This record gives sequence, structure tokens and C-alpha cells, in this order.
Amino acid sequence: MTVRLVDVATNNYSLVDIDAGRLLQYGFGGIYQFKELPIAVKATINYQNDWAVGINGMANFGRVPVEVLAYYTGKKRYRFGGGVRLVKSPKFEFTVDGATDTFYFKNTTGIVAEMGYQMSRESWVNLRYVSEKYQTSTYVATDGTVYDASVISPYKGSHLGLILSYEF
Repeated sequence: MTVRLVDVATNNYSLVDIDAGRLLQYGFGGIYQFKELPIAVKATINYQNDWAVGINGMANFGRVPVEVLAYYTGKKRYRFGGGVRLVKSPKFEFTVDGATDTFYFKNTTGIVAEMGYQMSRESWVNLRYVSEKYQTSTYVATDGTVYDASVISPYKGSHLGLILSYEF
């Protein structure tokens, strides 16, 4: 369940919402499968963002999640696990008629629960749930003026996702 940050009117006049947790996440990392135990550990660094291009501008919410997950791998072709997610540099930026405003958020820590199915020797599809909140820290107006935005209530960034991964 994510919180909408803004609605953007697109070029065909439909509304697209930008959420605090949604859309694309891509990254790289490594996974280690213990030989004697049905346990694997994975660490990744990623970039996740949600964006929209509108009639007279654009909006983007981007962040850099670093994740460490542990899995139970004792069931053939399945893995179940969870772990922590440290989100670095969360930023919401929007441009309207050439003027850009930016909200910066504090780094945050969330939790991840994940279930994976092995489609082939190298590829997995994972269903995951992420629980996290984003607290604003500063707002930078188009003219460069910086405002304290820490009094704004936190945004829920919790979300469900489907992750496709390739291991080599």
C-alpha cells in the first residue's frame, strides 16, 4: 500500500500517479548458497524509481535501495526469505514549465519478505513485500531557497512487487 505523492496530467490528458513505492527497480549483486545448509544469502544495490511525463513537465521519485536477504532453500525450485533494505538518497523532483522543485527525504530502513520460484537454472521470479516509510527532510524551491520539510508526515512506501532475476 503506497502513498501517492502527486498526479501528473500526461500528454493525452490522462492522470498518472507517482507513488512512494512503485514501478521499476533494477540492480546487481551476489548470492551465496551454503554447501552444507539449505540457506542462501543475497546482497544487492539497486535503483528504484517511479516517473511520469506530463503536458508541461515531469515528475520522478528515485532512490537507491541496498538489500541484504537470507533465504531458506530446502525446497526444490523454491526459496523463502527476508531481510533488511537501506534506502539511500530518496528524492522527489518535479518540473513544471521549466521550473524544478525538489523534496529530499531522509535515508530510511525497511524490511523485505520474499518468495522465489526457479524458472530455469539461472532465472528466478520472486514475489516480494517491502515495508518502509519516507520522511521528508528539505524542500528546495525553483529559486534555490531551501526549506525545512521535516514537519510533513511520513509517506508510506510499502509495496508488493514482482522481481525477475538472472544469476550467473
